[in-house]
Amino acid sequence: MSLIKYKYCWKELTEEGLLKEPKPIGSHYNEVSVNGLYLHGFDSEHEAEVWYSELLNANEYKYQIQRDLVLIKRVFYG
Repeated sequence: MSLIKYKYCWKELTEEGLLKEPKPIGSHYNEVSVNGLYLHGFDSEHEAEVWYSELLNANEYKYQIQRDLVLIKRVFYG
């Protein structure tokens, strides 16, 4: 029997209704993803919200971060 696992990821919702990977923020030598350091997503909604909030409050990123993102729940079987 396989276990179902979930990851939470931020996605950009386009005008066409597509979900796309958000562009990295930061300078080209120090890029950061809104989906965390390892780009695999987060284990909980809370972790995703905290990371996004920290990026919004960081002076370095606050004018670059997208504000129209959708948090999705991805299913993994393991």
